[in-house]
Amino acid sequence: MQASSIEIGPAILLPDGRVFAIGATGRTAIYTPPNVANQPGTWVTGPDFPPDANGNLMEAKDAPACLLPNGNVLCVAGPAGEGGDFPSPTQFFEFDGATLNTVPNPGNAGGPPFVGRMLLLPSGQVLFAAGGPQIEVYTPSGGPDPAWRPQITSAPLVIRAGQTYSIQGRQLNGLSQANSFGDDASMATNYPLVKLTTANGTVYCRTFDHSTMGVATGLSTQSTYFKVPFGVRNGPAQLCVIANGISSQCVPVQVGHFRWHAAIDEAMVNRLIGSLADGPLWVLTKHGPVPVDPWGPDIAAKAKKAWASIIEGVRSLQLLGREIETGKVTQAEKRAVAAQISPSGQRRRKQRKVA
Repeated sequence: MQASSIEIGPAILLPDGRVFAIGATGRTAIYTPPNVANQPGTWVTGPDFPPDANGNLMEAKDAPACLLPNGNVLCVAGPAGEGGDFPSPTQFFEFDGATLNTVPNPGNAGGPPFVGRMLLLPSGQVLFAAGGPQIEVYTPSGGPDPAWRPQITSAPLVIRAGQTYSIQGRQLNGLSQANSFGDDASMATNYPLVKLTTANGTVYCRTFDHSTMGVATGLSTQSTYFKVPFGVRNGPAQLCVIANGISSQCVPVQVGHFRWHAAIDEAMVNRLIGSLADGPLWVLTKHGPVPVDPWGPDIAAKAKKAWASIIEGVRSLQLLGREIETGKVTQAEKRAVAAQISPSGQRRRKQRKVA
């Protein structure tokens, strides 16, 4: 599937396991993998692109393509060109599994196909950019086969802003990478997105540490971690997993109040400023933590004071948080927080008392 130059067209894995390969020659082909992995698959000729104004097949030399949630492939081609010639404009098509059908062109399709990029959105729409300030959105018709949807098998019942959770399910990475662009760009979507919908709107959670990046994983179970962003409204919400622009069925969750789980102590503050051994004897520079001992007792004293301020400040914020949650804070709680100063401060008070 290669033209006289080194330019090649995209290839898209379809939901049924076939591969739709778009050639830089104006022709396409379809590959069907074997039932047994160590056996050869089969190729058949796919549909040709239509001829251009000069009667030559339109070509997809270094061109984008995208698998749509409805199972069709959005792809492009342009007038034929010799060697390194890339004529304009770009024409859009949808491959429906058997035929290339012309679809309306966006307003930014005036350049050659190789300048275009497609990105499949969580909504199932496709962004198209062509190297300029204008961005167009393509909305496909129809929806996915229910069997293509990710499926949540285990999710937390209560989540809190700023916290990380695990979710398990099937087909969390979708059935394909979905996006392809010759040999020059990659916009794959074979990873899960987590969407939260509350009474206040929709937010997306950052996902990471996926158990696999494999696609079309069948009945096997995968997992990923997601972190709930700050600003999510407390109360009932719907949680969904999206892959390849296709959403799972949503599950109900409860968004609870933010909680600070870490103990406010010397070890925690040392981790914040980069020391796990020497207490408040480090300062922060643009190059990272720096020990203060070589700079004399004056700098060390100021560092200790700043260290104590961090602890007292965070404890004060916790006290205010309790006041928001409960509506009041007792005098005993205020005195307890005021008394919780750094270990070095406690040592100084004891020394003064003995003296």
